[in-house]
Amino acid sequence: METVLVKILAVVLALSQVSTRPDEVRTHFDSTADRAQVLALLRGGCAHMRKVFEIEDLPLDELVDTALADPKALTSDIKAFHGINFADLGATYRELCKNETPDPSPIDEYGWMYGRSFEDPDGHGWGVNYMDMEAFKAQFAAENA
Repeated sequence: METVLVKILAVVLALSQVSTRPDEVRTHFDSTADRAQVLALLRGGCAHMRKVFEIEDLPLDELVDTALADPKALTSDIKAFHGINFADLGATYRELCKNETPDPSPIDEYGWMYGRSFEDPDGHGWGVNYMDMEAFKAQFAAENA
């Protein structure tokens, strides 16, 4: 996950605690032992904000999908967007505000190459890839013709 997104989530976690459980605010969480509690706090904070700002009935999911699909956001010179991986942002929104469970091993596809990756319980990243050399050569030849 991108550093900027981690910082944003830290602020959201603090706001979620203050708005939903002000008597139980914590400043330290263990990434393994407290994962379920942090997820519950973030989801509670999202639900609270939707209620407070009276946007529960807005088609927020469609608005977020439209905003994240905007190619100008990905290539923009807007300094506020620098360092944000919009794919991570969309997945994070779906996990926290729509209560979806993300695929723990996303597929990386490039037409002629694909792979799966995962984290072990110690947080180490692992990946397996396959590359179709004939398809790669054909694409390379077509691009350089």
